[in-house]
Amino acid sequence: MNSAVITAVPEFGRSAGEQIRAALLALPPEGGTIDARAFSAPTGLLRERLAPEATVLALDELTPFDATGWVRIDNEVLQLAGRESEQLRIASRGCFGTAVAEHAAGAPVEAFHLLDRDLFAGVPTRPVRLLLGPATFHVGPADARSTDPADWALAVQHPSSGVSIEFDRTRLRAREALDSQGNSRGATRLPMLFSARTTGTLAAAARGDRQVVPRSLSEIDAGDLMIIFGHLPRGGRDTTQLTEAVTSSATALPVASAGMLPESGYVMVGDELIHYGGVDQSGATGRLIDCRRGYGGTPAAAHPAATTVDRCVYEKYTVAEVTSDGAVLLDRPLDSTFVARAAAIDVITGSRDITFGGVGELDGARGPEDTVYNGIAIFGRAVRRLQVGGGIYFHDWDHGGVMLGPALECQVDGWYKDIGWRTPQLGAAVWLFRNASRCVVAGQYGN
Repeated sequence: MNSAVITAVPEFGRSAGEQIRAALLALPPEGGTIDARAFSAPTGLLRERLAPEATVLALDELTPFDATGWVRIDNEVLQLAGRESEQLRIASRGCFGTAVAEHAAGAPVEAFHLLDRDLFAGVPTRPVRLLLGPATFHVGPADARSTDPADWALAVQHPSSGVSIEFDRTRLRAREALDSQGNSRGATRLPMLFSARTTGTLAAAARGDRQVVPRSLSEIDAGDLMIIFGHLPRGGRDTTQLTEAVTSSATALPVASAGMLPESGYVMVGDELIHYGGVDQSGATGRLIDCRRGYGGTPAAAHPAATTVDRCVYEKYTVAEVTSDGAVLLDRPLDSTFVARAAAIDVITGSRDITFGGVGELDGARGPEDTVYNGIAIFGRAVRRLQVGGGIYFHDWDHGGVMLGPALECQVDGWYKDIGWRTPQLGAAVWLFRNASRCVVAGQYGN
C-alpha cells in the first residue's frame, strides 16, 4: 500500500459520504489510505423543547457537536450551520427526506453520518485502505423516500487493485425507508450493503479452436473469474416452443410452457436474442411478456409457430491468459452458435482483493414488522480473494450476511445473528453458490 494518507474531517454542510468520496478521488494513482476515523458518534439530549419552526437548538453539552454537520432527533435529520453562544444554529430542517417535527425536551440527539451508493462510483481503480472509527454510518440514498432499489446499494466496484475497509467499533446501518410524507416505514429496502462486481460489454471473436474476447475492460489478469452471458441449453426444462407465429415487433411470446423459466431473463428464438420482463403462465401454456426484441445486436425477426425457444443464462469462465495484443483468452470455448449470432456479449468481472477487517457491525435494521426486503450485507459475484474478518458482526438481514457465487479463494469469518426471513423461515448466514472453489467459511452463528 502506498504511503499517501488523506484525512477526511467532518465539516458543516457536507455529508460523510461526500467528504470520504472527495478523499478517494484525491488519492494518487498508486493508491493510499483514507483516514475517516474523525467521524465519531457524539450523542446528547435536548435541553428544551424544539418547535418545528426553530432555527437553533440547545443541548445539554455542545462540545461533541462542534464539528458535526448533521444530527438526528427522533426521525428527523437536521443540518447544522455552526455554533451561536451556547446553542447550535440550524441550517435546514427535515433533511434527507425526513419530516419536520416537534421534539420534546430530553429527546436524544445523535450525529448523523450518511453513505450513499455513489461512495465508490467513478473512483479510479487503485489500492484503497479506508479506516472508519467508532461511529454509526447510515447507508442508503439521500432521499429515503426513494422506491428505486438501485439507490439503496453501496457498490464497491474496484475490479482488480483492491479495497480494504477497516472498522474500529464502526456500525454500518441500513437506512430506514420513509413514506411520501417523510415518516418512518419501520423497515429498510436495502438489497445489498456492498456489491462487488463490474459489468461491461465485450465483442466476441474466434481464434483457432478457442474463443478470445478483445480486452476492453481494464485490469483483467490470468486467473480472474468472468461471467459471460450466452450459454444456450439444449433441450430439457430450459427449452420450449412458440405456440403461435409472432411478428418482428411483438412484445409477447406465446410458448408451450413458461413455468420453469425465471420471472425475467433472456431467450434465443431462431437467430434473435430477446429479453423478457415477465412470465404470464396460464395452465399448461404461457406467455413471455414485456419483450425487448433484437437484444445484443441480433436481428429482430418474425418467427413461425413451433420455433424452438432456448433459455440463455450466465456461465462462469476463468481467464487463462491475457495476450500481448490485449485480448482475453478464456479457459474453454464460448458457445459458438451464440457467438456467431450476437454482436456483443455481456460480461461480469468480479472484484479482487476486497477485505473487511477490524471490529464492526453490519446492521440490516430489520424491524419487527418488516415488510420491505433488505437482502444481503455483502454480495460478491465472480469475486476473487474476498476476506471477512472474525470481528465483523452481521445481524437483521432478510436473506443472508455474505453471498458469494461464483467465487475463488475467499475467506469468510464473522458473527451472525437474526439472519433470514421470519415467514417463510428461509435464509443463511453465508451463501456459497455453485462454482465457488477454494473458499473457507468459519464464524459463529445463532438465531
